[in-house]
This record gives sequence, C-alpha cells and structure tokens, in this order.
Amino acid sequence: MDTCKACPCDVAVSQGTSTGNVTITNFRAAVRADTATGSIKIRAQDGPVTAESATGSIVVDLADQSTGPVACLTSTGSISLSVGPAFHGVIAAHANNGSITASGSTDRITGRDIQNHGGTITIGSGGAASTLKTSTGSVKVNVR
Repeated sequence: MDTCKACPCDVAVSQGTSTGNVTITNFRAAVRADTATGSIKIRAQDGPVTAESATGSIVVDLADQSTGPVACLTSTGSISLSVGPAFHGVIAAHANNGSITASGSTDRITGRDIQNHGGTITIGSGGAASTLKTSTGSVKVNVR
C-alpha cells in the first residue's frame, strides 16, 4: 500500500501505484492520486482533487474550508464525496450501473437533476465544476 499521511503541506502532491491502495490525508494544495488496481482515500483535503482508479473505490472527504473542485473516475467501484460548508459548486455525476444520491444538509443542495444514470447536483450558489464518474458502482455525495 502506498500512503502519504498527515502532511499539512502547501505544495501539490501526486501519489500513484499500479497495484495497491492510495491514502492521502491533510493536504492544503492540489492532490492527484492514481491506481490501476486499488482504492483511493483522500481525507481532510483543502484543495483541488483528481483521483483515478481502474478497479477500486474512491473516497474523498474535503475539509470544511475546501472549495474543491473534485474530479473522480473509476471503471469498477463506487465514489463517495463529502463536502463542507465552504464548498459551492456543480457536480456532474455519472453511474452507468449504479445509483446517484445526495444527502446530508439538504438546505445546501440547491439543485438536483438526476435522470437515468447521470445528472447534476448543485451545492450552495454553484461555482466550480466537479465530476464524479463510475461505470460499475454508485456515486454518493454527502453535504455537511
């Protein structure tokens, strides 16, 4: 397992592996995580996120003050995104063989247009565009 933990850094980080999990915690700058076979967990992130896994789930937990944006792509696996009070944006979600849900602080979810296997979720006043896409798996957005 490749791990980069507890580094409250102000510099961008890119962490990847061909086989194994990637965990990144507590960064204040842009993060990119890639794995061919394994899951990705990004926690307490305070900057833009790009995460790609061919086979594995992706979990992104933005820090309360983070504005994103987030781009997640997996072929086989679910995607879970948790956003805090500072996040305002439009999330384009696509789940070819799974569900798309948004929960949590529903007063902050100002728009929801989900049809069949894709659509958008607007948080707050809108803003930066984020993308969550999986072929086989579900997409879950939690608004704190």
